[in-house]
Amino acid sequence: MNNKFAQNFTTLRKEKGYTQASVAEKLNVSSQAVSKWENGDSMPDVSLLGDIADLFGVTIDELFGRENKEKVTVVDPPKGDYSGYLLRIDAGSPDGAHAKVNIPLSVAMIMLRGKAEVKIGDFTLTEKDFTNIIDMVDAGVLGPIVEAESPDGGHAKIYVEKR
Repeated sequence: MNNKFAQNFTTLRKEKGYTQASVAEKLNVSSQAVSKWENGDSMPDVSLLGDIADLFGVTIDELFGRENKEKVTVVDPPKGDYSGYLLRIDAGSPDGAHAKVNIPLSVAMIMLRGKAEVKIGDFTLTEKDFTNIIDMVDAGVLGPIVEAESPDGGHAKIYVEKR
């Protein structure tokens, strides 16, 4: 059976402080079924996967060990020290032009200071947009924090990562 699922299920259950019996009750299955899942002897019915993911606060992919790298997370705020943070911008236009920009957040702050806007592909990042991004980082938000599409097919994603 799927050992990765069994390991993840057991870890998530313990992290939440649930017993096998309490999980069984919440999912309306037997304790023996939960035990078999954790031992890798069987798998839950596919109709239960959404409920299991919701119970543990993860995605179904995460139950099976597939990490969602484009997930927004909240961490301890940087308290003004952006030296370990990276600003990633991925933008494309309908004609196939594509730009990827990866710069340290502290360098981006210096570059944007005093500039009214920065244009990447079809998208323009204004000083106000950048201020909003910094406010989110100051609140500890990381991951894909801006995703946009233009009516003509252009797209842009802005990520902030901690290195």
